[in-house]
Amino acid sequence: LAEQNDICIGIPAAGQSLTENEHLVNHCVNMLPIRFQPDLNKASIEIVENMRDQMLDIMGHQSFSIGEIVKLVKPPRDPGRTPLYSSGFTLIPSHASKPLDFSGLKTTLIREAHSHEILDAYFGAVIHPNQQLELECIYNTDLFDGETIRGYLQGFEAILEGFAKNPQTPFNELPITSPAQQHQQRIEWNSTAVPFPHLNTAYAQFEQQANQTPDRIAVQDL
Repeated sequence: LAEQNDICIGIPAAGQSLTENEHLVNHCVNMLPIRFQPDLNKASIEIVENMRDQMLDIMGHQSFSIGEIVKLVKPPRDPGRTPLYSSGFTLIPSHASKPLDFSGLKTTLIREAHSHEILDAYFGAVIHPNQQLELECIYNTDLFDGETIRGYLQGFEAILEGFAKNPQTPFNELPITSPAQQHQQRIEWNSTAVPFPHLNTAYAQFEQQANQTPDRIAVQDL
């Protein structure tokens, strides 16, 4: 979707593996930048396996905060953007949407409504108990509109479907558009036919144009 093979995105980690934090009750999330440089000519399953190994490796360093990484890397800073990455992705497992089990206490989970986002786009994949996958995105409305984001999500869905059908497909051959998008691009956007007057001769067409715009230049020597 990004048309790049060198991508850095932010991945949230709990950051609660330190023993001194075992009694801490809080929402502790540390965003870890992870860089992907896949060979898009390789089989999709091979790229996914490599990404999985990289994810497992970076999760072993989740106590290393983004602030510490920025101090070491020293990237160019922009007060209007987060350093190192501008997009994020998270996978929300099915048990995260189940009510909490407290003896004698009834609980209800309420999804938080986001009204602000510090990243350009933050994508999420929610796994429901019936194994259905729901894609969502929180985005910067100064950069994107709803139609563009829906197009990205449809493209992401097309990639997942293509991968599920044949994991051995080279990554750069996976579809990045849905059937609806393909119909729009191939049929709707190419429906450019317009009525044309059936005049018998080129002279008659020239005469008609001259009558409509008599003051415009007909021939110009460049």
